[in-house]
Order: sequence, then C-alpha cells, then structure tokens
Amino acid sequence: MKRTYFIDCGGLQGTVLDSVTGKVEKIKPDEILKLQDRLKPGDRIIGEASHFAEPKRGLSRAQYFHINELLKWYEDCAKKGVELGFFASKMTEKSRRLIGIPHKMGDKEDLWAIKAYLEKFPKYHLMKPRTSLETRPVVEEGWDVKEEMNAMLNVARDRDYQDKDDKASVWLRENLPKITQAVSPQTRDVFCLGLKKDGTMRISAQTIKGETKPALKFKQVYTVLSSLMNFDGTPRLRGNTNEVSGWKNVKQHYFGNSPHHGNGGVARSNLFWHGMRHYISRKQGNRVLNKKGHSVMKKIEAFTDHDWDTFRDHRKEYRDAVRDLFQVMRKMVVGI
Repeated sequence: MKRTYFIDCGGLQGTVLDSVTGKVEKIKPDEILKLQDRLKPGDRIIGEASHFAEPKRGLSRAQYFHINELLKWYEDCAKKGVELGFFASKMTEKSRRLIGIPHKMGDKEDLWAIKAYLEKFPKYHLMKPRTSLETRPVVEEGWDVKEEMNAMLNVARDRDYQDKDDKASVWLRENLPKITQAVSPQTRDVFCLGLKKDGTMRISAQTIKGETKPALKFKQVYTVLSSLMNFDGTPRLRGNTNEVSGWKNVKQHYFGNSPHHGNGGVARSNLFWHGMRHYISRKQGNRVLNKKGHSVMKKIEAFTDHDWDTFRDHRKEYRDAVRDLFQVMRKMVVGI
C-alpha cells in the first residue's frame, strides 16, 4: 500500500499524519526535511504550499526553510522516488468545512481535512516543487499590474461606472452590443448579455415569455476589460513587450485563476466570488432558506454528490466564458 505523509508546521513543531496508520506525530520542523528517508519509492509527502513551496523571507511566520534547504529537500525526494505535492493554503479552510470543522482548531485537524478533501476530489491538482524559488520577473510584473487594476476597479465601482474620466466604461457601453453579438451563447448566458429588439442592451432583469432574464453583469465584464484597457481608455500594455497581454498571462497573473493564486486582488474577487459563485448557484437552482427565512446560496457543507458534479461542470462553463469574452474584447482593443 502506498503511504502518504501529510505534513504541517506551526509554532516550534511539525505535525505528520500517516495515511496508512492514521497516526499523528509531532516532530521538530527540521525533521520534516528528512521524512523521505522513512518512505519507499512511490510514496508521497503532501503539505500546504505556504509552508513548503515558498522560502523563508523576512519575518513571515508561514515559511520555515531557506531556499537552499527547500531545493535540497526537493532534490533528495526526487532521487528517492518520493513524490512531493503542495496543497493550496487557501483551500484548507474549505476542506475543514467539508468535514464539519467551521473554524481552525489545530494542525492535526487541518491535515485530516486536507486528506479528506483529496480523497473526495482525487483529481485535485497539487502544486509540484519548482526548480527555482527566485521570484520571476513575470510574477513581479503581474503584482504591479494587479495593483493598477485594483485601483481602477475600486474607483470605477465607487463611482458606479459613471465617472466622466472613466473612458473604459464609456468604451464598454458603446461596444457592448457588438461584444454581445461576437461572443458565444454560453458567454452571453454567463454574463447575462442580451439585446432588445431595437438593438440596445438589456440592462435590468426582465421576464420574457415567463423566463426571468437576470440583469447584465456589467461589473464582471468591466473587470475582464480592465486587463486590456486602462482607466483613461488606452490599451494596457506590458512593459517588456509594449503589447496587450495574452490570455495565458492574464489568467495566471492578473486574474489568479488557480487555487495557488495568493492574493488574487479585486479582479479575482469580482470574477470568482461575486461572479462565478452566483452563476453556479443560478444554474444549480440550489438556493435554500436560512434561519431568518431569507433565500441564500447553499453552503458547501450541505452539497450533495450531484451538487459537486454539476459544480465542476458549471465552473468550467464560467471559466470558458471569461476566456471567450477576453479574446473577443482583446481583438477589439488591439484594433483601437
């Protein structure tokens, strides 16, 4: 039987959960870097990315090991045939909720939660060790652009996308009919893009032939545009290429479309927390009444297997729609 060590660090000690015996062991943090000596080829070690995929920098409490220590550990595990995998730290809280632990209790509970999550979702993509732990220029560039987008999105929302200097909003309103015609039917459904008989945009929710059409998701569409256009209406150009960024870079470094996204910023919040979450709930029709009698989205603790299966399908629909919308608008922006 293949064995997995689930590992964590907190304070002055490390914690190890053995997948085979279920035993939880407390060890010194430095001993974690020697756990591969206990294992056989094909066994695994899994820990949170914040502890074991990032080196110690400054006075951060999350990281325990320096770059050379981690790289040596990665290399030794590879030589011994022990697979290292890193679990997104931001997913640990969700994992705890799935097993009925609403609040953080300790490292032991976190490890049981991660183990349960990976057993329920075996296709979850664990981060692999990197060959270099130095921050790449493209990542630093992404941080800078994300800060610019944060400022743009906050100001635009604060002024209800009506500021006279917000040329991006002006451009978007003028081009929404053309965008609506160019994107796929699925993208129109995701962002509630619809035209009236006179060719103008349907902005508010409407009931047509007994079917309720939700209001236009202007904030989400504007968020996608912010990766392509500045507040003043000029194209958002990359510093190293002087060109508008492509989808791969935007997805990873501007929108944080990954469980390992770190600080996703306002764009990620707009698209995934305020956008995708509500789209999936709408498609699943899984709203429930809370204790006050208000209709709310079902919490993941109450999800059935069917809910999880359809969740993945609708999540893919939403992500595909974001890409489609981006590509359509990029062609238009580049042509400015």
